[in-house]
Amino acid sequence: ALPVLEATLTLRRRHWSHEERTVLAVQTNLASCLDDLGRHDEALVLSREIYEREAATLGASHEDTILDEDTMVRRRLFAQSRALGPGCEALARSAPARGSSIAGSRARSNAQNQPDASRGSLEQPREHPRRPAR
Repeated sequence: ALPVLEATLTLRRRHWSHEERTVLAVQTNLASCLDDLGRHDEALVLSREIYEREAATLGASHEDTILDEDTMVRRRLFAQSRALGPGCEALARSAPARGSSIAGSRARSNAQNQPDASRGSLEQPREHPRRPAR
C-alpha cells in the first residue's frame, strides 16, 4: 500500500496541487500507513505538516483540524512513550482524544447513512443534507 500512496501523493501534488484538501487526504492516508508499518517518526513528521496546513486552510477550530491535531498528539505521545518502555506504548495509544466527541458524532452520522445489515434491511442510504436529491 505504501508505494501506491506515495505515487498517488506525487500525482496529486503534480496535477491537482490547487486542491489542497485532496492532497491533505492522501497525506493523511500515507501517515496512517507509515504508522501501521512501524515508521512512527515519519508518520509524526507528516502529521505535523498535515495539521499545520489544515489549521492554515480551515482554521484551528474546524473539526478536521481538531481530529488531525489529535492524531498528531497521539503519535507524539506514542513516540515519547517508546523511550519509557513497552508498557507505556499501550497507555499512550489509549489516551482519550480531544476530538473523540467529533469522531464519535461523525461515526454515528455515517452509520445512519448506511443500510442496517444487522436486520437485513436493503433500504437506500439517506441523502446527504447538503446534496439535492436526484
